Amino acid sequence: MPIDVNMFWHGQKLGVVHAACVRSFLRNGHTVLMHCYERPSDLPDGVKLFDASKIMPLKELQPHHETGSVSLGSNRYRYRMIVEGFGLYADCDMFCLAPITDASYVFGKEQDNLVNGAFLKFPPESDLANALIEATQDYYFIPPWFGSSKKRRLAFKKRLGRGVHVGQHAWGVWGPQLINHYVKELGLSSEVAPIDRYYPVHSRQTTLLSDPALCIADLVTPRTEAIHLWHKLLSSEAPPHGSPLWEMINC
Repeated sequence: MPIDVNMFWHGQKLGVVHAACVRSFLRNGHTVLMHCYERPSDLPDGVKLFDASKIMPLKELQPHHETGSVSLGSNRYRYRMIVEGFGLYADCDMFCLAPITDASYVFGKEQDNLVNGAFLKFPPESDLANALIEATQDYYFIPPWFGSSKKRRLAFKKRLGRGVHVGQHAWGVWGPQLINHYVKELGLSSEVAPIDRYYPVHSRQTTLLSDPALCIADLVTPRTEAIHLWHKLLSSEAPPHGSPLWEMINC
């Protein structure tokens, strides 16, 4: 049986792309549990709801200083959710093409040197779980992959009560960069899925999704189970008829 898929949403409406992604998991036989603080008005039929406040208070969603995105809080939430035993997490802009293969660890490369957490699962009592939870409990977290001199400066400021808030660091500090660091440190590289499993379209190639000369099949390999759509990087205009993104929205 296809495994359950957990998603997180904050806002009143999913929009056509996210709604299409949710439907894609249902179409491939997965049960979808949407974690949210309020029900989106356009939630597809058949999706189950879970009150996100049972895992994390709404006030803990931390906006990024440049974008205002709540990805920091979303990252914190997904780690806690997995530790609570809910299982596989998927971003709402992951489009499912085939039933997702289950494993103790589920994550994949988005490029040769970076693991992404848009698709994520790990054992709740693993060293990886402990590391991710510990890191995201500290609003003044000092990324261990920073250079030694920078870490010393940040630690000094922190001792003075002037620590740098996590929202002031570069994008992904509680997300891909954090996961990537601990996957390497804990010797989990063999568990990482290849790029084409979940990220066949790179974040710098999103125009391919709106190319009317292409179709979904042109963007994937036989190993692809889902496509991360990098929704925040997509054009706000409706995709051209027949393009891969048009196919996804209309299938």
